[in-house]
Amino acid sequence: MSGKTVFAQVRDVLVEQLGVEEDDVELTSHIVNDLNADSLDRVELIMSFEETFGKKLGIELEIPDEEAETIETVQDAVDWLKAHGVEDEAEGDETPDEAISSAQDLAKGTAK
Repeated sequence: MSGKTVFAQVRDVLVEQLGVEEDDVELTSHIVNDLNADSLDRVELIMSFEETFGKKLGIELEIPDEEAETIETVQDAVDWLKAHGVEDEAEGDETPDEAISSAQDLAKGTAK
């Protein structure tokens, strides 16, 4: 099993926060136009990115407002996070719950 890419990690946050389907989230997806986020959703997404990826980096990550405004697509979010130290997870970096989910997907033949 391999770790998740930054894109996959961002997609997980978007799916959880916006209630969109995983398959609807692509690198080119516009957060407002394609994923139907409103202004409150955007604020909550930025806060989720800060919390989620700050924990992974072991720091208090802060996305300044002026930079947050430039994050319009999924690719923008991935690029910003990578530029600030977020990396693809290495193999074996999955949490126990993620490992169980991946194993269940493999058993069902729905692994990505």
